[in-house]
Amino acid sequence: MASLLVAIIFIVLNGALGVFVLVKNPRSAMHRLYAWMAALAVLWTASTYFQTRPDLVTLAGALLLLRISLMVAAFFCFVWLRFCTFFREVYEPALRTRLGTQIAPAVIAATLAATGAVARYLQPEDDAVRFELGPLFFLYVLILLGYLLGGLMIVAKKYRNYAGLPRIQTFYVLVGFTLTVTNAVLVNILGLGLFGLTFPVILFGIYGVTVLLAATAYAVIQHRFLNVQVISSEVFAAILIAVLAADIALARS
Repeated sequence: MASLLVAIIFIVLNGALGVFVLVKNPRSAMHRLYAWMAALAVLWTASTYFQTRPDLVTLAGALLLLRISLMVAAFFCFVWLRFCTFFREVYEPALRTRLGTQIAPAVIAATLAATGAVARYLQPEDDAVRFELGPLFFLYVLILLGYLLGGLMIVAKKYRNYAGLPRIQTFYVLVGFTLTVTNAVLVNILGLGLFGLTFPVILFGIYGVTVLLAATAYAVIQHRFLNVQVISSEVFAAILIAVLAADIALARS
């Protein structure tokens, strides 16, 4: 019960951050983009938690949620890269043409996750669920790392080039990203690999996404985040709706 309460708290926090930033300036493309990032984080966190609770969703449901969480993670990382790409004072229409190139790896990663080529469950074990890595797990990881590191390099370069308020804003994004990645490494890699941590401790790896959202939200609200033009938020709305539709359809099948 306590683990479920913690999960609900982080899910609500992610959603609240998205709504809070959106209502501050719903006409701003940057605010709408942030809201879709938060919405994907909500779905990612929820699916990650419940995939570890076959006692609540059945083993088949847990497998379904594992695949959904991996799919959502791929699109979240894609949105992160787009967010960093358009985090600039001058909008470059030419950047819009990169959408197809940038989203293609995410579609591939999501497809691999949906087919079970990334991870598969084996059996419940004590307070956790064991799963085995799929044959294309490392390809999936490389795609996500490419998005994350690509976004980091873009933001780091802008941090060096900016001065004054834009530099402060970029600093908060870098801090949030660093803390989130550090948390994920400590919990999922070191904690799981060296100390054998299991559910519910390992869930704090995904909860770290809230830190990234919170740091970015602080920059958006407290420091009047640059109202730059970004790619239409309808793209990310379509992604979210597609993931939700897949969730509902697969759950009923």
